[in-house]
Amino acid sequence: MLGTMFFPTEVTLIPEFLLFRQLGWLDTLLPLIVPSFFVGAFGTLMMTEFFKSIPFEIEEAAILDGASPFGIFKDIYLPFGAPALASLFLVAFIANWDEVLRPVIFNSSPEVRTLPQFLLDFVGQYESQWTVLLAGSFLATLPLIMIYIGCQKWVVAGFARSSLK
Repeated sequence: MLGTMFFPTEVTLIPEFLLFRQLGWLDTLLPLIVPSFFVGAFGTLMMTEFFKSIPFEIEEAAILDGASPFGIFKDIYLPFGAPALASLFLVAFIANWDEVLRPVIFNSSPEVRTLPQFLLDFVGQYESQWTVLLAGSFLATLPLIMIYIGCQKWVVAGFARSSLK
């Protein structure tokens, strides 16, 4: 798993392009949305290490109380994992929101262009419209700020929980 983190994401673009072409996903938003749910080796490593940090005694107590495996997951691991899931969601969302290369390769039709692709229109070979580009960049950061404010409660709870160990 860790070995896959050594390869840049650009290495997988050609196989992904061939796969998305076979699935008929080119010129849709699906090649940008679906792979972002699978955050790769980093997400697996982050969540694995987080769940390893939860004391096993809590699970043992739930088993003694007669909780089912799904009940243990729902009542113990999911609430404990909310800060890690929120942090992973933030990292994945920010990484995918600022992505320029994937939308350029997978989407050529103007109907499914992303915000970074629109911002590229304001950069020219000889002249750039800096005021419009900076205003667009500012507006592009507003959803990121709003998502962070929405997830801040869980991220801070995760920091507080990890500092008590």
